[in-house]
Amino acid sequence: MPPDGDELPAVARPGPPHPFDPDPLPDAPIRLTKEEFFEGFDLLEGVGFPIERDREDAWRHFAGWRVNYESVADSLTRLVLPPPAPWLLPRPDVGMVNFPRIINRTPDAPRAAPFPGPRAPEGR
Repeated sequence: MPPDGDELPAVARPGPPHPFDPDPLPDAPIRLTKEEFFEGFDLLEGVGFPIERDREDAWRHFAGWRVNYESVADSLTRLVLPPPAPWLLPRPDVGMVNFPRIINRTPDAPRAAPFPGPRAPEGR
């Protein structure tokens, strides 16, 4: 049994510890920036994805949910070591992020041009 009745961590985390808040405030800071979110939002708008909220409201709701799982996802990224991806914790020691090429192919436009996509943040 853990000392003082504390719960054991769900996974062993190599590297520096990252605190888990079981009840974070929806406006607590997250690693993903508002600008990065807006780049993704613009991609969704660009393909005609049905959007129910304006950009600012969507950001507020997204950040309010992401704060619940971001530290856990970052810890799992350190543990599992998946290939670098723009939506995961930056790990320059593993490699640089390759942003996926997005092409909106449809039956009417099977050879559609790729979207410009987000630009890679510095150091990722």
